[in-house]
Amino acid sequence: MNWSTWALLAAVIIGVYLSQLAGRLDRLHIRVDRAEAALRAQLLRRASEAIELAAMDGPLDPAARITIDGFAHAARDFGETDLEKDHRAQRLEQAGRNEAEGELTQALQAALPDEQSVMEYAAIGGGSELMEELDSTTRRVELAKGFHADAVAQCQKMRRRAIVRFLHLQGRATWPEFIDINLAQPTGFAHRSR
Repeated sequence: MNWSTWALLAAVIIGVYLSQLAGRLDRLHIRVDRAEAALRAQLLRRASEAIELAAMDGPLDPAARITIDGFAHAARDFGETDLEKDHRAQRLEQAGRNEAEGELTQALQAALPDEQSVMEYAAIGGGSELMEELDSTTRRVELAKGFHADAVAQCQKMRRRAIVRFLHLQGRATWPEFIDINLAQPTGFAHRSR
């Protein structure tokens, strides 16, 4: 075998390696997008259940009901990010959505500060089912946020590699970002049976 055959073989091996690396990066970006979509679906469900909570006759004072209802509607009303929007517009919408979700989390934590308040709602007609659904949904929100954070961390790690940056293998994909908001479950659900 002469040197041109070796050069051709090396070029093929390098090409296959770079193709696999680009494919892996693409799959990581898809994973981030899917994890974010799953998280947004759970947040939408949580907002809908919070609206139901605010509409219930229960131990909440009217001001707390209005607060929860307002934040839940604000969180729910943020539509899907339009892919045609420029990156700056998407980031502004994301910031507004994250703020609304964080405020809703705080309002739910204030409304359900302990197990007693959860039991008071559960005693109301239809309240038991709503508390079970809200408990389940807030757990799923925490899990979905964890899956999203894991996907973002792996994608960022891959994109930091020198060969990916040098050859611009990420294409036009935006830098994946963590969703940094408090989505903790209300403390009233902390001691319920799992």
